Amino acid sequence: GQTPLHIAAIKNKPANIGVLLAFRAKIHAKTQKEKVDALYLACAHDSRDAIKQLVAKGGKPDSTAPNGWTAVHVAAINGRDNVVRLLLERGADCDAVGGVLEENALQWACRQGRSSCAVLLRESGGDPTHRGKEGGTAVHLCCRYGQVAILAFLIARDDAPPSVQRGLVDLPDGNGMTPLMGCCEWYWSRPKKALDCLRLLLAFGASATFADKSQRTPLHVAAKRGVEAKALELL
Repeated sequence: GQTPLHIAAIKNKPANIGVLLAFRAKIHAKTQKEKVDALYLACAHDSRDAIKQLVAKGGKPDSTAPNGWTAVHVAAINGRDNVVRLLLERGADCDAVGGVLEENALQWACRQGRSSCAVLLRESGGDPTHRGKEGGTAVHLCCRYGQVAILAFLIARDDAPPSVQRGLVDLPDGNGMTPLMGCCEWYWSRPKKALDCLRLLLAFGASATFADKSQRTPLHVAAKRGVEAKALELL
């Protein structure tokens, strides 16, 4: 299942799209397998001219897949910052929540290490404090996946003076863990990057003595996870 309109969107053929729509092709028709429309496919394949044409003819910038991902999600996941910008300029919601993890596009940009998309989404109003189904915010996800550059941007933008909001570096996730605790919890998967994230959080004033409901501190988590000595010394 794909219609000629779907194929034209994937191949970025705006002239073909115009002809097909003139002959009454259905702009919102879904593919048989993925159940997504032409605009969603164009976003996934970086087909910017096709996106412009489809939106001009009535395509919805907030086009959504069955799993709840919007066109902005799929563009951010694939690192299509120009597509994200195009969609936002045409009214797409930068903070829509979707997918089985119930996360916004900013969180997915953090998961995938899409720095340009993360910056664009945050500057457009993406919420860095939103907790997904797993409980983590964008900052927690940066720590989990070792996205040092995005983490630096987020906390420098929202936690550094003269900002009055001092929340991101010590904001607990849905399980009561701060980003610093998250660095310790996931240290084993990316030791070098986790150490960089840990140093960065501490430099911006993250609390090394924060205790969750079970009275666990970052040091408790680090000790349990077998974090190496040079990281323990920072705590």
